[in-house]
Amino acid sequence: MNSNEDSFVPYHIDQIPSSKLKIYKDNFEVPFLQYREEFYRWEVVNLVENSINEYLKKVEQRFQKEIHRVELYLHPSTLTPLIKKLEQIFILDQLETIYTEAKPLLHNENYSDFAVLFKLVGRILDTIIELKKIVEENFCPKVIKSFTPIDVPANYIKLILNIREEFFKVAQEFFNKNEHFIAVVEKRCRNFINNNVLPESADNAGKSAELLAQYCDQLL
Repeated sequence: MNSNEDSFVPYHIDQIPSSKLKIYKDNFEVPFLQYREEFYRWEVVNLVENSINEYLKKVEQRFQKEIHRVELYLHPSTLTPLIKKLEQIFILDQLETIYTEAKPLLHNENYSDFAVLFKLVGRILDTIIELKKIVEENFCPKVIKSFTPIDVPANYIKLILNIREEFFKVAQEFFNKNEHFIAVVEKRCRNFINNNVLPESADNAGKSAELLAQYCDQLL
């Protein structure tokens, strides 16, 4: 396999008139896409030997480079089929491995790499459900795991606010307020508070309302 990936790229054909577009597609685009697919399959064999962190970075770079190539040299219509090949080979064909490796990224609070994973895999519409499930089951900032359940009104409210701040600080910093991720973080945060903040012996719903009422009374 020739790894000279630029050897098949012609110059200045992005302005092809529509009357000649079929000639471009039949005589250039079809063999070009076939060549790129062969190159991608050669490349992915080497990339999967790396850590998930390195794999994600290299794949993100590959997407950026291919988009840039089309913008500079090719007709815009080539971008869609090219991206589909990238998504198939680097994401869909590796999906089970990516899902497996996503969990330790969250456990280890490696949010920058998980954000790259989320962005890349999220390109595939049908992956959102599984990604949200992984986040919901595995996302929990370590800084809030060492607290002690309490039933003092002021401390209870302060703890809830601190926990929510920790959850959403990560969401805003690494995920650019992605609506899918924010929704999962909101649910994860709510469940964590309901199941962990109050002592195990407490009636969570009733006790939470009681502490909130007591806290409001103290403010008056």
